[in-house]
Order: sequence, then structure tokens, then C-alpha cells
Amino acid sequence: MRSSFSIKAAGIALLSLANAQDVSENLAGAIADYDSLSLFRSLLGAAPQVLAETLSGQGSNVTILIPTDNAIKSYLKDSSISDVTELNQTMLQVFFSYHSMAASLSSTDFDDSRGLSVPTLLKSEEFNNRTAGPQIQSQFGNSADGQVVFASRVQKGKRADGDISGAIVNLRAGEEQNIKMTAVDGSWGEKNASRFQIVDKVLLPPLSCSKTVQAADDKRLTALNGALIKAGLWPALDASKNVTCLAPSTQAFKDAGSPDVELSKEDLGGALLAHTLNEVTYSNYLRDGQVIGTLNKTEVRVRIIDNEIFFNNAKVIEANVLTNNGLIHILDSVIQAGGKPSETSTGTSTAETASATSSGSEPTGSSATVSPDNGNSGSRLSIDFGMLSVLVAAFCLERVYGIAWVPGGCVPFYKDETMSTPKVALVTAASSGLGAAIARMLAVDLGMNVIINFNSNESRAKELVQTLEAECDKKHPGSNISIQAIQADTCDKLQIKTLVDEAASRFGGRLDVVISNVGWTKMRQFSDIDDNVNEDDWDRCYVANVKSHLWLFHAVKRYLEESNEREAGVPVFVSTASLAGVIPSGSSVPYAVTKSAQIHLGKCLAKIAAPSIRVNTISPGILLTEWGLSFPAERLESARNTNKLGRFATVEDVAEQVKAFVVSKSVTGQNGVIDAGFSL
Repeated sequence: MRSSFSIKAAGIALLSLANAQDVSENLAGAIADYDSLSLFRSLLGAAPQVLAETLSGQGSNVTILIPTDNAIKSYLKDSSISDVTELNQTMLQVFFSYHSMAASLSSTDFDDSRGLSVPTLLKSEEFNNRTAGPQIQSQFGNSADGQVVFASRVQKGKRADGDISGAIVNLRAGEEQNIKMTAVDGSWGEKNASRFQIVDKVLLPPLSCSKTVQAADDKRLTALNGALIKAGLWPALDASKNVTCLAPSTQAFKDAGSPDVELSKEDLGGALLAHTLNEVTYSNYLRDGQVIGTLNKTEVRVRIIDNEIFFNNAKVIEANVLTNNGLIHILDSVIQAGGKPSETSTGTSTAETASATSSGSEPTGSSATVSPDNGNSGSRLSIDFGMLSVLVAAFCLERVYGIAWVPGGCVPFYKDETMSTPKVALVTAASSGLGAAIARMLAVDLGMNVIINFNSNESRAKELVQTLEAECDKKHPGSNISIQAIQADTCDKLQIKTLVDEAASRFGGRLDVVISNVGWTKMRQFSDIDDNVNEDDWDRCYVANVKSHLWLFHAVKRYLEESNEREAGVPVFVSTASLAGVIPSGSSVPYAVTKSAQIHLGKCLAKIAAPSIRVNTISPGILLTEWGLSFPAERLESARNTNKLGRFATVEDVAEQVKAFVVSKSVTGQNGVIDAGFSL
């Protein structure tokens, strides 16, 4: 690679500018003539210190990828954020880090027909659980260990779009995202040594393998996802470093006789390990004749024929799907041991391919296995006591003892005789009261793995986990049902998404049942209109009683759709409303109105989500929980006397109604009232 962007070249210290403000102002000034970059300039003005911290120590050897106004607007809309000033510190750090290439690049640097793997300054382990191999380091320097974007020239010449003109380069970011970069070759920084280019989308950072497959929503990966879930390998693969998943497409699985369905769990696991390489293999570093080891201690051979890449017999139909720990190549076939490409293609020689793609490195001999010292990108895994041993151990634990391995330890799972496959349930606001009763029903009665969400009372949540585990052990000896607790404020949209993704990742990317149990009110005099016009009451009720349930459904939707692909009719979303939403009553008018809105939201979601996901609501009357007991004694007595059954419903009664919604595959769009006859 030409020395113009070798990180080894002495850079002029960008941060010799007086302070963080100067860094941002310098870049803002360089893009001042671009009307379509005004939002990025606003972002620089709002958080100058974040950019300065990101570039600290990088010198002038940097290229900033600047999203257009339309790109930023689309990103904000997808994130439910109204203005760039609302982006928090963490989001800004990730944004600037992944939009900063660790080299000063102009349009001619992207001319290689094989593409270019470019390291960025994004180094946090959440998005970069890999290491830079010697090939990348030889091009960009030993410190170029940030997550990459993969670049390839789309066409020669230039294209104009408003005030933006330049050569078009295709970038691949996380979640199988494709971005068009216009190489305007803008200069900035001291002596104009740094570059900026313009992109049409905000780059999404790579996620774990399982989250990437789920977020990309690529139907070609549906069968792979199901196979890895069946084999129980997702958690271990997500936790490993430096791997390449050679992913047969969904059609390839069908063409091979559906091994994802027909093979036993252990045989399927072995086949999947044979499709997992023990190093990161960005396509521009692959060489014809190269031999690479797998996590099943087998080997595959790379062939490059007419610029098409093969692993044994299988052709790559989608390369460089980036993950935080490596990447995925999608294949047109299941790999056959010793399989070869079609004899009708004409191949290039090993020497020709190596000289074009390996920056002068010695080509790998056709019979040699690439060593950790000359691997393509990430260092190889230690096979004897490394991830292969962990993955094999995972099979043994799960097959013999019913224990599934996840990062940080082992999580047991249970397959109840009444349920066809292991189910995973998430219950929000579940550390006490009705939420705890529903969690108990799902775990003890239905034998599900359950994630208990709590907001602030961690000790109570942990106590409930221990109690439910003991009850499950007693009722289902040897089942090892898993109960886990995760903290999150379910009135915060970003925390909801994090909660859902973390919950699913603990069980191989799976969620089947979701109970949205959050709610909020403040005791007011219902019949006094003057006591029911507090704006804060209305705002908080609307967030907790309506929007939070919508946000949660939106976050879990893709997981529940995948559950339906595994077993039609299983996935269900149930939210806890209130009798106050059915008849005008309750603690306050804002509460009654927003609970009514929640019930109608449930019906809307049921219509939208059909036929894949069932959606129902439950509306309890007064329950003698901590909240119910806060009502005045005379009000409770009046309610008891109004109840036609002469008593209050219990949290266990409500949990039984939830159970009916969970197990009945033909009920959706319904609101179950459990009020002991109060509303009759």
C-alpha cells in the first residue's frame, strides 16, 4: 500500500491545536461550503471535546467520514431522537470513533479491485472483540487495532449530487449495512494533512455474530440462525475472538437436504464448527491456494477464480458481513470435505493473486496452512485449550447435563414436557407483586427460562431469583431452569433496547414470551378535575402506560418473529393494563385515560403483528399488592363490597389469565379483565 496513508509516516500532531474547540472549529471550517453538512457542523459545536478525545494521539493520519444532513436525520429518526444535542456521551464516542479512519485516505487509495479493509478508531470491546493481524498492521501500523470498515470502488469517474461531487466508494459497516461514500478528498487540520469524505448514512458499528444476523434481517441467514440456536452455539461464538463464519445460505441448507433440521444437535454442531475459521479473513487478504483451519480441526482451501472466492466447493455470494469479533461470508453451498469449485471456471495463479492482494507479502504455498504470524487479519485462536475446547465442552455440558454455556459461566435450560421446545420469557417490573407472580407461573408452572427485569431494587430481584430457582428445583428436579435478573429503566427507550438485546443474548438470541408489566400513576382525587390537570402526571403516565409498551414491543419484535419461525403460534406479547382503562375509575384521570390508550395500543399491535405474534392485554382490578394496600381503608372496603364475588382478585389469579394467553395459540387482540366482578 502506498506510503501516503501508512500510519508509520510521521504525522503532524493534529491536537497541537490549542484545544478541543479548535479541533472542531477547524473541521467545521473545512466543510463550511457544504450546505448539506450543517447537522454535522452542529454536532461538532455541541460536543467538541468528544472529537478531540477520539483523535488524541492519532496525529494527522486520519480520515473523517461525514454523514449528510439526510443521513443524520434518518439516524435520529431510527433512534427516536429529535435533535443531535440529545445524543449522549457514549453514543457520540461510538459515532466519532467509527467515523474516523486510522489513515489519511484519498480517492485513489480505494482503487484496488479486491477492496480495502480500513481500521477505524473504534476500539471498545463491545464493537471490536478482535485483534488486528499482521496484514492490517503492515499497511496501517501496529496501533491500527480499531474495528474496520470494508471499502470497494463502485465505479470510475465522479458523480455529482447537489453540492457533493466525487468518485463513489462502497463501504460495508456493521449489521450488513452498505454506505455510499463520495470521495470529495477534502483536507483539514494543520497543513491540511488530514482528509474528510462524505457518506450517505451514519455508519452502524459491528455487533456480535448473533445480533448481526438478527439485526441484518437477511433471509439468506435464517437457516444458519436456526441451526446455531438448535446447536446451542450462539453464546460461545459471540464470546470468541477472531473468527470467520462461513455461512451457507438458507437455500444452500435446503439444497444439502436441510441438515439444520435433519442432523442431531451434536452432529449439527460439529458441522457448524467445520464452517467456522479460526482467524478473521477479510476478502482482500485471501489468497488463491491458501489453507485455513476450522474450529473442528479440519481445513478448507481458498480458490480465487475470475475474481470469485471459493472455500472448497462453496462460492462466496456475500463477503465481509462484519461482526465485532470477525466477519461472516455467505456461501452458495454447504462446504464439502475436499470439495472443489466447478471445473468450468478459469483460475488465476497463486502468485498473481498474492501479489495483487497481500501488499508484497510472500504468497502462502498451496499446501501450507496459514500460521498465526501471517494470517489475514486476526490472530488464530489457541486450538488445544482455546475456543474449540470451550465449544466442544459446551456440547457435552448441554447434551449430558442440560447446561448451556454462555460468556461468564453456564446457564441451564429446561425443556418442559408440555412445551415442544425450550422457551425464554422476559418479564419487566418483575421483582415483586404481579410481575413476580407472572415470573413464578412462567418458570415453575410452564418450565421456562425467565429474565426478571428490575429498575432499582436489586436485592429484592436477587432474592426472587433464588426463591424461584429453589421452587423450580423442587417441582422439576434435574431440570436446571434458569432464572436471571437484569436491571433497566423500562421508561427509557434506549435502556429498553439494551435490556432486550442482553436478555436474548443470554439464551442464544432467543425470546418467546414477553410480559410488559410497567406502569405509573399518582394518587389523585378522581372526581376533582382541578386535581387532574397536572402536566407532569399526564406526561409520566403517557410514557409509562403507553409509550414504554410500544418501545418494548418494537425492540422484541424481531426475536418474537424468529420464535414463530421455530414454532408457529408460540410468541406472545402481553402488557399489564388496568380496569381503570375499561371503566372510568382508579387512582387518577391521567392513569385511566392512558391505560385505556394502552388497551387500544394492544389491539393495534395485534393487528400489525399478525400472524407472527400474538398480542394481548390484561386489566386487573384492585390487587392487594404494595400499591393496592396504599389505598384508603374505606375505599378498599367499598371496592370489596362492589365486587360481585365479595373478594379481591389476587396476583395469582391474574397470572393464571396470563398463562392462558401464553399457552393458547389462537387468542390475540384481547383484553382480559380480572376484577372479581367489580365491573358487572
